[in-house]
Amino acid sequence: MQMVSITLRVLSRPDVEHLPKIYQSLGLDYDERVLPSIGNEILKSIVAQFDAAELITQRELVRTKSMGSHLEIEICMLLPGVRPHPR
Repeated sequence: MQMVSITLRVLSRPDVEHLPKIYQSLGLDYDERVLPSIGNEILKSIVAQFDAAELITQRELVRTKSMGSHLEIEICMLLPGVRPHPR
């Protein structure tokens, strides 16, 4: 087994209309507590599709998958009112 270290940056912009609900259900620091956890879980599911060598040789594909609709769907389902930052 090989160890892989990957850094994930999550950019999000909450829908202002949903902020009261987000703050009530998740807290004012939702972006620091919740988004990294969700992002890491989604990234792990994407990285699991590749072996260590493929992560290097197919870096662009990994990047594309991590920025794809799967990520957006997961975040939107888990956090109504939070949309990934436009690319």
